[in-house]
Amino acid sequence: MLRFQTVSNLLPARAAEAKSLLDDALDRADSALAESRSAIQNLRSTPARDANLAEAIHHMAAVLAEEHRQEGRPQPVCSVVVEGVERPLHPWVNVEILRIAQECLRNAQQHAGASRIEAELNFEESHLRLRFRDDGVGIDAEVLRNGSRLGHWGLIGMKERAAQIGAKLEVWSKPGAGTELELSIPGHVAYDRQKAPGLLQKLRKRIEERHDLRSSHHDSDR
Repeated sequence: MLRFQTVSNLLPARAAEAKSLLDDALDRADSALAESRSAIQNLRSTPARDANLAEAIHHMAAVLAEEHRQEGRPQPVCSVVVEGVERPLHPWVNVEILRIAQECLRNAQQHAGASRIEAELNFEESHLRLRFRDDGVGIDAEVLRNGSRLGHWGLIGMKERAAQIGAKLEVWSKPGAGTELELSIPGHVAYDRQKAPGLLQKLRKRIEERHDLRSSHHDSDR
């Protein structure tokens, strides 16, 4: 809007300069529309909040890769590694993690031009850690320091989502050396303890298994 106002102020005295500014404003508007449509499409394609986290990341990466294929661009390869025993997550935490992962994948594929993306999920007792690494063009030091670049809110949005769930988000990058992102969430925030089998339930299950085993032995002796 400021650019259009500038164009209005320049007309009719400085028509050539006004036309140049107007063309630039239209180009920026087209870019903003394309990015908005892409963001909406990605939001619609996000898996359900109770989906397996590793499978959900695979799904989102596949959707973005298919968009690249349709546009005639190279399709990046995405791998997901899970360490530790996967635990059920609080639904609202799962949603925020999926949104952060989605934005990270989108940045790596569409802006960084990465050919390979690695995701690592580490289910520790004390924390859930999600790491992304890509071999893209990297992020400029000033953009990384400021937390955003003009007209883009990906980094800011990810940090805001991380803050909402009490998580820590760190980003390391250098131009030409790819980007690494780590999301660390305290276990008491991330994990849904009500769905996880408790010690009493495990003990009861073991007792029942032993009882069934003894009963089968007793019947065979007969």
